[in-house]
Amino acid sequence: MDVLSSGRWSPAVRGQVGLALARLGNPEVVPGLLRLVRTSCKDEDDVFLCAAAASALGGLVKPDDRGSIRRMAAPVLAPKGKFGGSRNALALALGGVGGPEAEKALTAAWEKRAKDTTRVAELGFLLIALADLETTTASALVRHQLRTLEHEHDLAAAALGAAKVGDRLATAVIRDRVRSSEHILTAYGLMALGMLGDADVGSIARERLEESHEPQLVRRALTALALAEGENALTDLDRWWGWSRSHAHLDALAWAFAVAPSPGAEAFLTGVAAEATGDPRSRAYALIALGRMVDA
Repeated sequence: MDVLSSGRWSPAVRGQVGLALARLGNPEVVPGLLRLVRTSCKDEDDVFLCAAAASALGGLVKPDDRGSIRRMAAPVLAPKGKFGGSRNALALALGGVGGPEAEKALTAAWEKRAKDTTRVAELGFLLIALADLETTTASALVRHQLRTLEHEHDLAAAALGAAKVGDRLATAVIRDRVRSSEHILTAYGLMALGMLGDADVGSIARERLEESHEPQLVRRALTALALAEGENALTDLDRWWGWSRSHAHLDALAWAFAVAPSPGAEAFLTGVAAEATGDPRSRAYALIALGRMVDA
């Protein structure tokens, strides 16, 4: 907590410490994290720190802790400003906390933002946060948005939200839009289909990967493949690893391996990491993938 509170450390370091605190699960750090939210979420340079503090709070605050929830919600409900990234992180944290008080705050934020078409990113994060609540009212709102919104960012978030609430009736809507949409919805829509276990996601993902190597699309399409097919996706992941040289593509592959751990994947990654004459970047990301598989 001393590192997190000290200005001597960079926001990136303090942010990682915040995430570590969440994993340790010590509720005694909640007051300090709330103080950081109050200060760092007002400073555009500290968005990363605010996001880390918010993530930690999402794992530590209890649904019946009305005081902490209200303090987390204050920036989310604030008027339009420069610090949308901070509000987005806090919205997701409130979704993680859950309970009536968090739902009340997120619903109020949604009602304030819903008609503002200039704030699509915030609307998207609110949709995902609402889906995390897993309540009847919030889930119905997410399903409705998937069928009515037209903006790519909103639809992408609604697709993920529908997957989070397990709305298999949404798969046809997502599948239809994914085949004809731009990269944002295609990327997240594919991942949503993977989360829902859609039978067609493998063929759709491979089809879109043949058309584009845009990093965001690659990350989500490969993740969708891994989610849907598990070890059967290993041939595709191996092939992509063989020609990927950019950090973005290798990081995408490392995440894809993380969601589909298997003896075959572990053997492949261990071989890449142990290859003394191999590309250092490839070896590094193989180790990162192995680490992510352990965390998963």
